[in-house]
Amino acid sequence: IRNLSVQFTGENLFEDVNIKLHRNDKIALVGSNGKGKSTLLKLLVGLENPEDGQIIKQKGLRIGYLPQEIISFKNKSLVEEVKSAIPEVDSIAEREKEIVDQLNSDSLEHDEREELLNALGSLHHRKEELDFYSVESRIEKVCTGLGFKEKDLLRNTEEFSGGWQMRIQLAKILLAENDLLLLDEPTNHLDIETLQWLIEFLQSSSNSIIVVSHDRHFVNSVTNKTLEIFNNHINFFPGN
Repeated sequence: IRNLSVQFTGENLFEDVNIKLHRNDKIALVGSNGKGKSTLLKLLVGLENPEDGQIIKQKGLRIGYLPQEIISFKNKSLVEEVKSAIPEVDSIAEREKEIVDQLNSDSLEHDEREELLNALGSLHHRKEELDFYSVESRIEKVCTGLGFKEKDLLRNTEEFSGGWQMRIQLAKILLAENDLLLLDEPTNHLDIETLQWLIEFLQSSSNSIIVVSHDRHFVNSVTNKTLEIFNNHINFFPGN
């Protein structure tokens, strides 16, 4: 983050911010209400643009963002919606079906068959790299950890209320192999048991994390650095 400045209603939220975020950073973002915590997360994910300065991201960086605002999901089952967040899973399954259908054709030339078999072999290798065959169990494990019942997996997403919609988004973020998680008040709709599961999940995760939360126990459990917005500046401190 280089020379970043942001205004809101004509006043600076923060100015001349220079920060470097590293792999495996676990950061608490703190500051008084209305001082720009949510705005900074939106800037990092690219939903808003700064007045001045730059946010430079490593090429290919994957960012998962959980906003405070509830996102509503429709037209898919819970398991299908969550699965859609896992890279390549749907596209690999579709491509495999296409290749198998083509291989079942009686009109294939020898060279065409060899080419398709090679493509199928590469696809199976990629499935092993992605741990493709454990996808369903990973989805069930995360959804169960977030409080869903096994019978909920096949329910349509529109059947779930706002707080559960937030948990769907959180499940997608946690399973999507993101490099950086931006979590804006992730504990708002969680019970104690689910909160403890999330703490343990994030503690064991290799993701970098920036979290905004009023839950001091949660913040102290999952972060080891602190960004504080104060007097229009952002200061970096070691420790939770």
